This record gives sequence, C-alpha cells and structure tokens, in this order.
Amino acid sequence: MTVADSDWSIPPTMHAAVYKGQSVVSVEQVPIPEIGAGEMLVRVEACGICHTDLKKIEYNLLAPPRIYGHETAGVVVRVGRDLRRFAPGDRVVVFHHIPCKKCFLPAEALCSVPGLQEGRGHCRI
Repeated sequence: MTVADSDWSIPPTMHAAVYKGQSVVSVEQVPIPEIGAGEMLVRVEACGICHTDLKKIEYNLLAPPRIYGHETAGVVVRVGRDLRRFAPGDRVVVFHHIPCKKCFLPAEALCSVPGLQEGRGHCRI
C-alpha cells in the first residue's frame, strides 16, 4: 500500500511481538497506544531486531510483558496536539534510544525507567 492509497482509519488493536517472560515471544493483538500532546502514532513498516533485544529476551533481563523493537521506520498516522513538524502521511525513522537523562552510555539501552526503552517497534497496525 502506498502512502497516497492509505486509509488513515486506525483500528483499536494491532499485532505485536510480545515478550512473555522465560525467553518466550508471542504474536498477539494489543491495544493501539494512546498519544498525548507532542507525540505521534507511527504505523510500523520496518523494524529491526538487534542483539540487545535478543539478549534481553534470552536472559530475561527486563520484566514481561514487553514489546521490544527500536530500529523502526514507518508512516505517521496520527499526531498529538501541539505537534506541528509532522503530519499524517509523513514517512519517518524513529530514533532508537530515548535517554532518561539518568543513565550513561551504553547503559541507556537497558534503561528501566518506565515507558522509555519499551520500544514497541515490533508492532503492526
């Protein structure tokens, strides 16, 4: 589907590769995340899985349930209030680490601050 052909209606759920614990990942239907002011919702078109994600899953480094994936590219489908730089239909690449300002490199890839390193790249609307 091309951007010009896209239907911007957003379903209530999406498919996601969910880490369940004990090194298990399962594809499930999960709710579409709500966005706030200054945020945007991106329909994932491509997402890598890096060695760090695999290590977190294999060694159960973070608590489940969790949706990994942070090397993401896709199309903006919704923008929050006060976000003017992006619009639905824009193609974007999502920067893969959101620093919490409490960690030092390279530890921020394993950040435990809720919501910051959860990724959600391995999802599909």
